[in-house]
Amino acid sequence: MPVPVINCTMYRDNPYTEVLYSGLAERYTPLRGRVDDAIARLQAREKVLLHIHWEEHIVRPCRTEVEARVAAEYFRAALERFVAMGGRLVWTVHNSLPHELEHVQQFLQIRQAIGDFSDRILVHNTEAINVLADQIRLDRRKIYFLPHPSYLGVYEPEAAAQSAVSEAAIAETTAAPHGRNILSFGKIRRYKGTERLIEVLTPDFLAAQQARLQISGEPIPEDPFLDELRAQAAGRQDIVWDIRKVEDAEVPALMRGAACVVIPYERFLTSGVALLALSVGSLLIGPATRQLRELLPVVSQRFLFEPESAEDLRRAVADALALTAEERAGLSRAYLERAQHFHPQRISQHLGRVLDPLLH
Repeated sequence: MPVPVINCTMYRDNPYTEVLYSGLAERYTPLRGRVDDAIARLQAREKVLLHIHWEEHIVRPCRTEVEARVAAEYFRAALERFVAMGGRLVWTVHNSLPHELEHVQQFLQIRQAIGDFSDRILVHNTEAINVLADQIRLDRRKIYFLPHPSYLGVYEPEAAAQSAVSEAAIAETTAAPHGRNILSFGKIRRYKGTERLIEVLTPDFLAAQQARLQISGEPIPEDPFLDELRAQAAGRQDIVWDIRKVEDAEVPALMRGAACVVIPYERFLTSGVALLALSVGSLLIGPATRQLRELLPVVSQRFLFEPESAEDLRRAVADALALTAEERAGLSRAYLERAQHFHPQRISQHLGRVLDPLLH
């Protein structure tokens, strides 16, 4: 029987966990749950592992600092109990800080607790090690490098991705009306720097490039950020507001149909949008950080920009818009080759080799 792995947190609308465990069905079954669920299985004398992700969710619902402190203390006590019962704990580091910067002090206390009790600390890139070392007392002997898997075969068949980035398909897409759209894609959240994108890609710049900015995705419920963005861009006709939940089947064509996908993120360690772009062969523009340089093929890294430079961001966008169909096809092929390196089956098997010794 496969060993249950309690995943805390496990998103319903994000295929990450499913992809991560996709090659381990005969050995492990990922389940959504909490530390208490893992403790209950130990009490029932069952085999179980605990895998922690996105630990900011422990304090995200808290409305006050007192509530966040109680939640953090309860979580540490639960981890301590789990480990004292013989439980084995794996932690994957996803973010540098909570996306909306809620309860940062308690978040760091939770990180210290997880770091203290973890058997394995999985990082998707080497920058995560630097971030953790600045935040907590870190036992580097626990660290394992596990790249974020690509999404090959998830949003479309792998063969479809290869076909879509052929030179003929790229030339046809570039000639389409939306082929000069600059795409901001995904959940509309403050850390993603969308307001900066609106500011930097001025009407004059977009007019000179014969391009538009397209914002596709949905906001967080009750967050006023989208309203703030609309107010910032009031009167602009060069911005396409595509505010909705984009269905999975639409994602590849949407991303490839744009001239480029831009992620002007202010703080991040890994980006699902970047992995998506890699997996569908869509040109990505982002800050020249260590984590993106590790992820992207070298040939595409000239489209990374200096994080504090508006001029360099505009330069990267202009360079993307100036690509010929042949150049774009070559970059797309390089992206798909890199996505193969991070193929879900390969990364999943790597995870299995990390987990297996914990059960013996």
